[in-house]
Amino acid sequence: MKLGRPPGVGIGFAVGAVTLFICATGNARADECDTMAAAIARAANLTAGHRTQANFIPMSPVDGEYGVYLNCAGTYGLNLRFMSPPDPPPEWFQFVGRSGSVLTKVPPLVLREGVQMCLNAAYESGRQHADFEHRGARFICDVGENDKRVELTITR
Repeated sequence: MKLGRPPGVGIGFAVGAVTLFICATGNARADECDTMAAAIARAANLTAGHRTQANFIPMSPVDGEYGVYLNCAGTYGLNLRFMSPPDPPPEWFQFVGRSGSVLTKVPPLVLREGVQMCLNAAYESGRQHADFEHRGARFICDVGENDKRVELTITR
């Protein structure tokens, strides 16, 4: 008679180890997102809200008029979602550069340049949409035909 482990003990251990790893990884990502939201809020004079069921952290202005959402589980990882006022003024581009640079580590001026390039590409596309990478950041933008309001996503 052979003595050893009861049947299934090895499988149970493996399933437990994988489950623990997945839980630990999810918590690390949650911590990364919360930490990033706090850093962006400090840099852009925003107040970070509570995470939504959809895994977004809304950030609203302390003094100012522009806000942003940090998407904690986007297709490209952490990303920022912006919605501009109609026909966005230069201050909006500055806000995007300042807040986006925290996430991407790309200088604000380069991000502002990338946003303008995204808008130009969207207008030229005929679909009012563009998606491209520029100097270390990815830009996805959609522009309203009538009011020129911009829906923008920036990721690293």
